[in-house]
Amino acid sequence: MVAWIGAFTAIFAATIALVQTDFKRVLAFSTISQLGYMFAGLGVAGPVYNNGPGMFHLFTHAFFKALLFLGAGSVILSLHHATHKEVQDMRLMGGLAKYMPITAITWLIATLSISGFPFFAGFFSKDTIIALAYAHGYYALWVVLWVTAGLTAFYMLRAYILAFGGKGGRFGGLGGGEGLYRGVGVPHESPLTVTIPLILLAIASVIAGYWFNFFTYLNPSSPALSIVEILSDWKTYPGVGVALLGLAWAYALYARTDLARINAFVQGNVVLRVLHRVLLRKYYIDDLYDLFVRYVVLGISHICQAFDTYIIDGLVNGAASLVTTLGRDLRHVETGRVQTYMFGFFGGLALLTLVVIVLVNVVK
Repeated sequence: MVAWIGAFTAIFAATIALVQTDFKRVLAFSTISQLGYMFAGLGVAGPVYNNGPGMFHLFTHAFFKALLFLGAGSVILSLHHATHKEVQDMRLMGGLAKYMPITAITWLIATLSISGFPFFAGFFSKDTIIALAYAHGYYALWVVLWVTAGLTAFYMLRAYILAFGGKGGRFGGLGGGEGLYRGVGVPHESPLTVTIPLILLAIASVIAGYWFNFFTYLNPSSPALSIVEILSDWKTYPGVGVALLGLAWAYALYARTDLARINAFVQGNVVLRVLHRVLLRKYYIDDLYDLFVRYVVLGISHICQAFDTYIIDGLVNGAASLVTTLGRDLRHVETGRVQTYMFGFFGGLALLTLVVIVLVNVVK
């Protein structure tokens, strides 16, 4: 159950990331997808590996995802200085590798690592999970995980090409027909306070995968995850193959074809157009949240507010008003005159006697 929930989360978020145009939103859905991979790792590993593969992917993911987000911040910072606008739409970018070589190279390293490219950190942690899914007989789960690996490679290289590949403003942008950067400033590499952490994270995104035996520390008797084991196991390589296929597909589609032609092709096909709309709207989950909040949560809150105002407040305020009214009327009885009190005492006694007589006759 844990493995399937993780695998569903991984492929669900990966499909949404395929069509996103916001630079950081791609990374946000990528993070959700990789969290799904981690839970799949917890599920397929079991007590034998003491949940090591899930923790291992969490460890490697920390480096290349931090690198991706910091690199995205480096791009957004540079474009803000160049255009004096907040630019996060990848369709308005392009050609940034020329202006920001350190950011571009480190981002490419992180892209290859998260894609599971051989000998990068993500390759060891992701393909360990994929191989264990097959080894333990979860064949359908194994297929879902390696398909997700291919989707991850595709949308990550797509993001890289849209942002860093081609010419500046290749897909049109803030600068009109001449592109994003002409006449509005030139992007430049980020300062050392950004590029040095990028370089350090890029190194970790390569070498973090070689620290296998650390993840057997919780249970020293569990089998070690050796690099030789992973590289010699054929079950590792379908994931590698589909990751390479995803990279090749993204390169052929976005590096060799104009984005306008791709959009025209998608819009010209009914099935692709509907699928693209569904993915772009994130399976309408945000719309469902909006409808639920607007009509259910707010509706219930209005009912609760009316109940609180007219029933609860009415009872509380009514009780207070009753006490106030009775107190205001009864205080006139307190005159301070003995004659009045004696009259009230004997009058009450006479009234009580009369009531007793009546009740006795009624009972008889």
